[in-house]
Amino acid sequence: MDLTLLKDLPLFQVTGDFIAQIAHSNALVVAAFFFLFVILAYKAVQMLMKAFVIGLISASFPVVAFFLGLDVPLSIGSVLTFGIFGASAYILYSMITGSVKLMKLITSPFRRFFREKPKEYHHHVRTVVIEKNDKKKR
Repeated sequence: MDLTLLKDLPLFQVTGDFIAQIAHSNALVVAAFFFLFVILAYKAVQMLMKAFVIGLISASFPVVAFFLGLDVPLSIGSVLTFGIFGASAYILYSMITGSVKLMKLITSPFRRFFREKPKEYHHHVRTVVIEKNDKKKR
């Protein structure tokens, strides 16, 4: 496949022109983009390696279930199905947790302003819990 045809697409032209203008204006911005690219690529490779390992572990489930006497068919299809399902479930899980972390990061400045002061009874409950733990230690 000839990848040079991709540069003729409008999205790549706009993005490429924008990045080229920024790159010519400041070398520090290019260094920041490079740093961001390396971090994102590293995280993506980490996630794919974990998904691969989880896929292998999931693929071994039909074998283990067969030897334990469970009613799981032991075939190439079932091994592949469990492996793909496990890897897909992990990728979905990591995408959901990543988006929750990103939303918490984005909303963290706003949450500081709307945070309520702790009520007095919370302090009393903590004091009682600490006293109970102290009695257990004695």
